[in-house]
Amino acid sequence: MKLLARINGGITFVVGALLLVATLSITIQIAIRFLLTRFGLNISAPWTEELCRYCITWSVFLGAGVLCRDGRLIAVDFLVHVLPVKPSMVLETFSIAMTLVFFGLTGWLGWQLFHDGFNETSPVMRIPMAYVYAAVPLGAVLAVANGLAFMVDRLSFPERPHPSEVME
Repeated sequence: MKLLARINGGITFVVGALLLVATLSITIQIAIRFLLTRFGLNISAPWTEELCRYCITWSVFLGAGVLCRDGRLIAVDFLVHVLPVKPSMVLETFSIAMTLVFFGLTGWLGWQLFHDGFNETSPVMRIPMAYVYAAVPLGAVLAVANGLAFMVDRLSFPERPHPSEVME
């Protein structure tokens, strides 16, 4: 579990860096589109939008994988909180299991997409789309690993409050 925590820490840093790159690329796009045109410079930088889109794609899939470790994905958990302890644990375990099935299927389909992505390139930057599509299976593998770790924690320590209940 310590290895997974270290991997999650590194990926959290990568997600932050990707969001920074996305923000900077859009800032460049805004500067080019609105500031430079005021001075009569009509240039374009279509790569900024594409780079931003790909950075956000990677940050979403990697970030979701990390969030699975503590059960911090968006969830409707009303029943889990109002049911008695035993049925609540059964429902929560079932919910985590279905999340793992979802990410397993997503990873499998993402792997096929990644494999097919070597046959196409991005419209502007001309990079193989497989590099973009790789976010899907990698994020899914990370989500399954973290989801399994979360399930083990919840089943091992049912009296521990759910991470969503603990205010940091």
